[in-house]
Amino acid sequence: MLDRDGYIAEGATESVFLVQEGVLLTPALGTVLNGITRRSLLEAAEATGISTREGQFPSDLLFSVEEIFLSGTPQKLIPVEYLEERRMEHVSEPLTDRLASLMDGILTGRDERFRRWLFPID
Repeated sequence: MLDRDGYIAEGATESVFLVQEGVLLTPALGTVLNGITRRSLLEAAEATGISTREGQFPSDLLFSVEEIFLSGTPQKLIPVEYLEERRMEHVSEPLTDRLASLMDGILTGRDERFRRWLFPID
């Protein structure tokens, strides 16, 4: 989950997202892949008014953020419930849940704002 310099990077097949004070954080390109699910989450978050920030984040940040989730094509969003001995405390209306709902609405075609992302198959 860390790059060779000890900064947060990505999992074996998933992107890492953190939530700190309502802002969605994720490692910047360079040490992580520019995956379609990662790009889609960032674009959807920004389009719905959720602030995002890409950057180089030290590993100790993992222990102070409110939320952590992983994302990838097959699993979409997986909330991290434990990090070592730390149980992630649930905050009211977690951003992870909002984003999971948003992505579900996009993928099922219920969210008209992102209808252009879908291609019907006959």
